[in-house]
Amino acid sequence: MGHVPPPEACLASPSNDRAFPDIGLGPFFGGSVERRRMADNKPLSSKPGFVLVPPETTGILFSNQLRESLGLTQHVFQNGSGVAAGDIDGDGRPDLLFCAIDGTNRLYRNIKDWQFEDITEKAGVGCAGMHSSGAVFADLDGDGDLDLIVNTAGNGTLVFLNDGHGHFTRAPFLLNPGRAGESLALADTDGDGYLDLYVVNYRFSALMDVLSPGRFTFKVVDALVGADGPTEPGALHF
Repeated sequence: MGHVPPPEACLASPSNDRAFPDIGLGPFFGGSVERRRMADNKPLSSKPGFVLVPPETTGILFSNQLRESLGLTQHVFQNGSGVAAGDIDGDGRPDLLFCAIDGTNRLYRNIKDWQFEDITEKAGVGCAGMHSSGAVFADLDGDGDLDLIVNTAGNGTLVFLNDGHGHFTRAPFLLNPGRAGESLALADTDGDGYLDLYVVNYRFSALMDVLSPGRFTFKVVDALVGADGPTEPGALHF
C-alpha cells in the first residue's frame, strides 16, 4: 500500500466569545499572572462549538510527512509528533510550534484574526533531521519569556532559550541523550522555585536491532498485497 501523506494542519476556531474567558496564566507558562484576553482572534460564528479554519486562511501549511522507507525500517517514527502553543514574543497572542518527525519543525507567529506567519528560520528552532516528537513552551530561566524544550527520537531532549522577542538559542547541553523522548511535563516538584522536567521515553530500537546477529535477515522488496496475499513470493524474508 502506498504512503498517503497527511493533510495540512487546520485550526478549529471557537465559534462564540464565550470561548474567550479571562484566564489567569501562571508565571512559568504565560509570563504574567494577570488576567489576559485573546481578543484579536475574533469568533467566526455566533453558534456554540468550533469552526474549521483552513490553511488558506491561517497560513499554516505544515504537514507531518514520514517517508515510507524510514517508517518501515524504524516503526518508532510512526508514533508521530506533538504541538506546542505559547506567546513567544509577549504580544498577548499564542504562537504555534509543530514538531516534524521526518523533516523540519515549523514555528508560526500568531498575527491576529486566525492568521499566522512562518518564522522558523529566524527563530532558530527548525531542528532539521532530528526527528522531533514533542515540545513545550515554558519560562525556564525566570526572565519572563517562554523558552522551548523539544524531545526527539534518538537525538535527546533539546533546550532553547528565548531572548524575549521570539529568537531562540540552543543551550550548550543535551538532556536524555540517545533516547526516544515523547511526551513531557514541567512543574516545580520540590518548591524551590525552579521548574523540573519529566520526560516520557519510548524504545528506540527496531526488531532488526534487538535480535541476535545471524538469527534473522531482512530484505525489503516491492510487492503488491491483495486479499490473497503478496502477488510476489516473500515480501519479507526470514
